[in-house]
Amino acid sequence: YIGAANLEGVIDEAELLLRVGGKRDNLKMLVQLFRSGKTGQLEALRAALQQSNLEEAQRALKTLKGSLGIFSPTRVIAAADTLEGLLVAGQNEDAAVKALFKEIDLLDEVLESLVS
Repeated sequence: YIGAANLEGVIDEAELLLRVGGKRDNLKMLVQLFRSGKTGQLEALRAALQQSNLEEAQRALKTLKGSLGIFSPTRVIAAADTLEGLLVAGQNEDAAVKALFKEIDLLDEVLESLVS
């Protein structure tokens, strides 16, 4: 169970449904597409960070943010923007990475609750 307080700011369900023409089947397809690419994108980001390849980490982060766009996940994008700012400044901040991954996990739970 996801508490209501945890859902605040994750996504706007009404807006998301508008984007998919009000059709949950369309939403389900988009969630499946996101999930099929998410693991590889997160692995690429994690690997680049572990190698301290900040340039590659920025590319991986931009790819991830692009795949999230349809969902307008406010908190995930904020966490990604924070990490991106640190990477641009030449910093690899573990707390920002953990915050991003936590928000992505929460988004995944919310999306699952919308399509199941």
